[in-house]
Amino acid sequence: MTLAPLIDAAPAIRVHAFGAMPALGVGTGVLLGPKGTVPHRIMGWPAGDDAPPAKG
Repeated sequence: MTLAPLIDAAPAIRVHAFGAMPALGVGTGVLLGPKGTVPHRIMGWPAGDDAPPAKG
């Protein structure tokens, strides 16, 4: 697998794809990590204060 098709794509596609890649990793870390720890809270900060409260 090569990144050549992505690198040759339109600028909007590249921006979207390269922004989505770290978001996928951060989202996975937030969902799989222990709840309430400092890294969990920092990575989940973009969800904002209006995010639904966690149950449990």
